[in-house]
Amino acid sequence: MNFSFLLIISFLGGGGVLTPDAGNFELGGFVNFSMFETNLKDKTPASSLSLSAKFGYSPSDKILIYGFSGVRTFSPLDPIPTLNQFGIGAKTSLLDKKRTVNINIDGNMEILPFLKKTDRKRFPNAILWQISPNLSFKLAYSIIYVGSGYRDFYIKLENGENMKSRKDSIFFVFVGGDYHLNPETYITVELHSFGQSSIFGGISHRF
Repeated sequence: MNFSFLLIISFLGGGGVLTPDAGNFELGGFVNFSMFETNLKDKTPASSLSLSAKFGYSPSDKILIYGFSGVRTFSPLDPIPTLNQFGIGAKTSLLDKKRTVNINIDGNMEILPFLKKTDRKRFPNAILWQISPNLSFKLAYSIIYVGSGYRDFYIKLENGENMKSRKDSIFFVFVGGDYHLNPETYITVELHSFGQSSIFGGISHRF
């Protein structure tokens, strides 16, 4: 299956790899544009534009747990922007955050409960999920990261068809970076390619 939502990712929610700080909250806003293929010839290629807000909390130096919601289009099913994105996720850094090189994992799941032309009697429906490990490199005021990931989705349409991603497109590679505007605020840019095409940007603040 293939899906180029983010992110997300994406993811989308998520975004960025800055290592968590125990006891910190994080508030962010993100925009994402994606193009992707589906298993239905009359509905491919499809596109999505989303504007999302994220709120997270770090219970330890190893993990950030977050929730997100936003306005999303999903052509050709629903080309009009609506508040139709709700999700949860978590990101973790496997090594000590003081290291120059680190290994990180970000995963999230979201649901589009009000997506048009879908089977409203089925719940849950229009579900998306992804996991994306990466390798990050810390510089003076930024972090650069590269990685690969798996993204999938399932939508039951009102006509009974199952809309899925193509099996040859469920994996993707990505490159991105976080840049500090100040010690608490950073911006994120991320590009996905191969299995899917997506561009993601956002800003986050810790407090």
